Amino acid sequence: MKYLLDTCVLSELIKSEPNPAVLAWVNERSDLDLFTAAMVLAELHRGVAKLPASRRRQDLSAWLIKLQVAFDTRVLPFTVQTAEHWAAMCARAEGMGKTIAAFDSIIAASALENGLTLVTRNVQDFAFASVLIVNPWDAQET
Repeated sequence: MKYLLDTCVLSELIKSEPNPAVLAWVNERSDLDLFTAAMVLAELHRGVAKLPASRRRQDLSAWLIKLQVAFDTRVLPFTVQTAEHWAAMCARAEGMGKTIAAFDSIIAASALENGLTLVTRNVQDFAFASVLIVNPWDAQET
């Protein structure tokens, strides 16, 4: 099985004391089975850009560069097909009176387009996304 790591998962991995269940879940998988999306990187870059000039901002910027290099071809771009999946997903959700946040819906569309399971703690954010989800914080799913 192949997975798309959401922003919260990548953010967890850089914490000084990451959640042991999340760390174990990631370490039990081959790097080649783990992907992320350009929109996830955009969220991470936005978070770093909001920080004041500091050592922490420099360290996180350096980590982001290393992350991008490490994922290399496993960073999924936003494509025309992603846009089509996104539009259909949002239309279905809106038809049920629900709204999916823009970044979350684009990340979910990337997972759908590529047949990946989305790995996130924010299960409710993706409830109407029609994508398979794994929550590595939930011990039953690790």
